[in-house]
Amino acid sequence: NHLKDYTLAEADTSALVQNWSETRDDLFLTLLPKSKIKMLATCESLMLKWASNEWGHRLESLYLERKSGLDQISCSLIRVADSFLASEIYHRLRSDNVPFDQLSWQFGEGPERKNSGLFPLMRVSQLPDGFMPLIKKLNEGDVLKPHRVGKWNVIIQLHKFVQSQFNIETQDLILKTELDAWISAVSKLLLSSLE
Repeated sequence: NHLKDYTLAEADTSALVQNWSETRDDLFLTLLPKSKIKMLATCESLMLKWASNEWGHRLESLYLERKSGLDQISCSLIRVADSFLASEIYHRLRSDNVPFDQLSWQFGEGPERKNSGLFPLMRVSQLPDGFMPLIKKLNEGDVLKPHRVGKWNVIIQLHKFVQSQFNIETQDLILKTELDAWISAVSKLLLSSLE
C-alpha cells in the first residue's frame, strides 16, 4: 500500500518526460535511449514525492531558516590583488565611464574574468564567501567601492536582486537540498559500517 504512493499514471509519466527533456541539452538526449530518459525523468519526480512526504510538513520553517540564501542576484565583479589597481579601476568606472565588462576583461584576476565579470542570476548561497554582506549594501545598478575579501580587492556592481518566494520552485529546491543531505548522511553511515 505504501508503494502505491510512489507510482505514476502513464499520463503523468509522459508529462514528466516532456518537462524533464525540455530542461536538458538536445545532444545529451540523443545519446540516451528512450527508456533511460523515462527512468531519469520519473526517478527525480518520485524522489521529490518521497522527500515531500518526509519533510513537507517542515517546508515553511526550512524556508524561513534559509530565506536569505535563497534570494537571487545577478552582479558583475572585478577581483584584483593590488589595492591601488582596484582603486584605479573603480575611478575609471566612475569618472571615465569605461564599461564594467571591459575593465573586468582587461584587469580581472578571478575566474569570472572569462565572462566579463558577470555572474548571471544565481542563488545568494552560491556566491563566493564574504560577498553577501557587501552586496546587501547595494541597490540595483550601484557599484561598490573596492573592498578587501580574503586576498582580493573586489568591485561589485549589482544588476538584479530577486527576493525568494515560497513557491513550488523554491519548495522543490528545499526538498532537493534535504534529500541530498539525507543521501549524503546515509552514504557516510553505510561507508563507515563497511570499514
